[in-house]
This record gives sequence, structure tokens and C-alpha cells, in this order.
Amino acid sequence: MTNQYDVEEIVIAVLRRMESAKQKKQQLLVIAKDLQQHKEQIEELKSHWDVIERQPDSSDIPCSTCQAVFLDVNQDLLVKGALGIIDTPESLLFSKLMSQGFHVDFVPNNSLSWILKPHDNQTVNNKYMTQLLDYHQRLQDFGVHFYPLKSIIPEEKEQLSRSSDGKQFINFDEKLLTKEIIDRWKEDCIHVHRDTIITPLARDTAKEKDIKIIDGRG
Repeated sequence: MTNQYDVEEIVIAVLRRMESAKQKKQQLLVIAKDLQQHKEQIEELKSHWDVIERQPDSSDIPCSTCQAVFLDVNQDLLVKGALGIIDTPESLLFSKLMSQGFHVDFVPNNSLSWILKPHDNQTVNNKYMTQLLDYHQRLQDFGVHFYPLKSIIPEEKEQLSRSSDGKQFINFDEKLLTKEIIDRWKEDCIHVHRDTIITPLARDTAKEKDIKIIDGRG
């Protein structure tokens, strides 16, 4: 009789075979107003991804990928993206991508980079800054992740996104969540993509360790 351990081993073996058969890099839609200005950043991404470059005013959205990253995100896109305002090329493209089910990442520009670590900002309790954090949280609720550029790589298992209260949530980027991974997990929350397979043993172990699993299906 097949038990849960056997099932988990079978799933792991199948996924490993699938991964070994798929040698191509994952595609990533990279959006920037000035692609030439971000040439160095884009080259860095190309070492991990099959990059498709687009400017915000492009109407050509590729159907071969569902992952996108906006570089040099400013406060304008933060606010308009959260409120659903579409009066700029960036906000209109963001709306289209979200409507089509893309996984969207934001890489903040220098003036907005504080939002990655809001608890380090001394003015974060200011009402105005708190309002910006509310927009940040709303976008996260939509499924948008905020990362520094170095975290936009497929191999990275644990990436941080910040909520408005500064609590850390972990984003698990692998295709399979197993009992062994939960056994090693040090946080009380793990955020996985909606297409991640979670084994029954992983769910049972997470429940025993009081670890909350949040998936992109909502």
C-alpha cells in the first residue's frame, strides 16, 4: 500500500525529471522607460532569465511568459497601481499585466527604496509615509512583490517582501514544497506561488510547527 512518504518521493522524482528535461531559462518581461539607462541591470538579469525587454508604452505583451518586472519604480506607479489609476503608460501596462494574470515584481528606484525596509526609515510614522505604506500593502495584497534587483533570480528560494507593519514574509519560489523544507523552515509564515505543489506531508508538518502557508490562489 502506497503511503504519504512514497507519494512525496514519487512527486519529487517526477518534478526533478521535468526540471532536468527543461534546460531553457525562464522568460521574464522586463519593463523600463529607458532600457539603455538600465542596460547594466538588464544584463545582470540575463544571466538568470531569458529576458524580453519592453518600454511602458509598448502594446506588444508576449504570451510566452507570465512573469514581469518593472525597473526603477517610482512613487507615481506605486500610488496609481494601488488605486487602479491608468493615466500613464506605466500604470496602464501594469493594469494590463495584472488583468492577464502576470506575476509582477517591482524594483523601486533610489528615492523609493526605503519601502523595502520601512522599519529602518525614521519618518515612517509620519502620516504621509504611512499612507504610502498602505499603498505598498495594497499592491502586495494584489500579488505584487517588491524586491531589490539582486533578488529577481529564479534560483533564490527565500526572498523578502515587507508589509506595512514591518513583519517579514517569505516567498518560496520553488515548484515543490516538501516536508523536508518545512522541517528546516525558520519563519512562522511561508508564501508560495499559486502553481507551487504542496505535498500532504508538508501541510501536516506546517500545521504541527504552526507555520502558516500562504499561496497565490488566495
